[in-house]
Amino acid sequence: MDHAQHFTFGSCAARLDGGILTVGNALFSRVWRVDEAGLLYPLEFVAGAVSWFAAGADLAAPSPPVAIPPEVRTVTLKRSAAAPPVQTPGLLIDIVAEGNTMTIGYRIELFEAIAGVSMRLWFRRHASQAATATEVDRFPSLDLMERFDAAAAHLRLTAVEMRDCSDDINELVFARQWLLQTNEKDLALAGNLFALEDTLRGTGLVFLKEAPLPPARSAPCRHDALFFGKGFASAFYGHGFDADDPATITQDRDVPAEEEMGYRWTLLAYQDGSPGRTMALHAYQRLRRTYEPSRDGMLLSNTWGDRSQDARMCQEFMLREISAGACLGADVVQLDDGWQAGVTSNSVTAGGAWEGFWARGSFWTVHPQRFPQSLAPLVEAAATQSLRLGLWYAPDSADDIGNWQRDAQAILALHRRWGINYFKIDSISIRSKTAERNLQRLVAAIQADSGGRVVLDIDITAGKRGGYWFLLHAGPLFVENRYTDRRGYWPHQTLRNLWKLAHWVDPLRLRMEFLNPTRNQALYAADPLAPGAYSPQYLFATVMGCSPLGWFEMSHLPASFVSEVAKLVAIWKKHREAYFRGVILPIGAEPDGTSWTGFASITPDRHSAYLLLFREFNNRPNWEVELPLLIPGRYTATILAGTGDVNLANGRLRAGIPEPRGFLLVQVDRQ
Repeated sequence: MDHAQHFTFGSCAARLDGGILTVGNALFSRVWRVDEAGLLYPLEFVAGAVSWFAAGADLAAPSPPVAIPPEVRTVTLKRSAAAPPVQTPGLLIDIVAEGNTMTIGYRIELFEAIAGVSMRLWFRRHASQAATATEVDRFPSLDLMERFDAAAAHLRLTAVEMRDCSDDINELVFARQWLLQTNEKDLALAGNLFALEDTLRGTGLVFLKEAPLPPARSAPCRHDALFFGKGFASAFYGHGFDADDPATITQDRDVPAEEEMGYRWTLLAYQDGSPGRTMALHAYQRLRRTYEPSRDGMLLSNTWGDRSQDARMCQEFMLREISAGACLGADVVQLDDGWQAGVTSNSVTAGGAWEGFWARGSFWTVHPQRFPQSLAPLVEAAATQSLRLGLWYAPDSADDIGNWQRDAQAILALHRRWGINYFKIDSISIRSKTAERNLQRLVAAIQADSGGRVVLDIDITAGKRGGYWFLLHAGPLFVENRYTDRRGYWPHQTLRNLWKLAHWVDPLRLRMEFLNPTRNQALYAADPLAPGAYSPQYLFATVMGCSPLGWFEMSHLPASFVSEVAKLVAIWKKHREAYFRGVILPIGAEPDGTSWTGFASITPDRHSAYLLLFREFNNRPNWEVELPLLIPGRYTATILAGTGDVNLANGRLRAGIPEPRGFLLVQVDRQ
């Protein structure tokens, strides 16, 4: 470490000089001390003139989950490998500390648009001899990601528990809070997401572990975060190396492949309180998957919501779906399970499988009887109607997703031959660390070969599939299966899950559904919150702020439903790019069927916004709420859809919707 090493990208910079590593951009700076063994000791994190660390950490962080042999290592700074094609360009570097017995590496990623840094740890043993007891005592195994003492005296801790497997769970987000005090017992917490906020300034730090949710991890840790009440100290654990043999995950190469590293984690700074926290998290997710208006946020239809399973799947039926989709205004018409020759256990035909597909012959060829001309007539019909086709696909979970290369090539072959870019990814079961890596390899191969054009909707409704934070770059998350046949679709419940998730997850990453309200009305009787009690436009409005899913057979929708929804879809399409380019903030109360609630999409310059407002089933025709983040000034409000009136003054919105179960879509511009 005798000579300074320095790399830049735009305002992002990384510098190693005299045993001090400094990284940052125009928004923040972070500093570590690098000792002779190549271990990093956090010294400083400064963002917006706020210094977050009270003192340098007394433990190396990050550190691997094995004893580190004491030796002098040569530390170098290198540019890292290429990023996924959907990712925003930034500064990617590797810090490599090479020794005779162990090499330790840190991958660091910086982006110009956020005040934070992402890291991943890897290590490689060169000697087969195990560490001695003395070495273990001197260099304990900690599996430590971060360790710092907070400088602020008054901190609110938020620990976010997120749940998937929505086939059996409906409440998907829980946020617990503590106003930290020096007599607080040490808090050992599980999760992927934690925030510390200075209550006096409204500034804060977010820690995000980009890993499967705790119940689904193949390499679990005792806890993810430990907060020491006596000194507001924080430690974050769990790199996610192979729990059985962490030394086996790396091979003898200079820079390990992405899947051979530990879980990535990110430390972000924010300001402006909870709205600023949401804005920082959404901005970070948009860096991992850049918003492309021609690719993302599409209205996608899928017939499975009407529960005919694969019974109707055939050329004639799908041609009718395409024609109906054009009338509705859909962007993508997706064929679910049944287009392929192989039979799954979800089929109306007995004897199907849910994995082991490649052992069953030509499983992923087009069904020869249902589609005797293959997909050619559908592709032609869709193109004529300015629509795109999508397909359901189930990567083989057998042998720890061991057929990932064959699955990747099957998806890419469909993409190349038929121009299909939208795939719903289902049935995955991640049972081991190897399966995790193979799923990462699958996504990486598809994105690299397609240049990021292929969109993968990851179904997280059941099984162990990664959840919200494992594959940020893959595509939208298919969040729910809800059916009127089971009296399980309630519009306010879907709106509630979207609203609660949107505090943390970019709504563009959420595929959420609206259904045909005329089916199974007898099951709901006269319930005022039944799907049939809402207007067709209201049903679409509940999900048009995310990546919407028409969860029905479009050719069986009533003409009046199609006509009404199509009017709102046309307005939405005119404004959706501008809407999605803003930061989408939940406003009002949690939806529960009786509240006033909604979303505000604030433009990056904070001079304009879109407001999506809902008066649920209540007797309060008027509502007032403070709008976050907008620059103070005079604003005009234009109603784009819905019925009612709005007024905006001094940062507060006053809205009126004359009837319960009504909505408004409003454009707000600064004069």
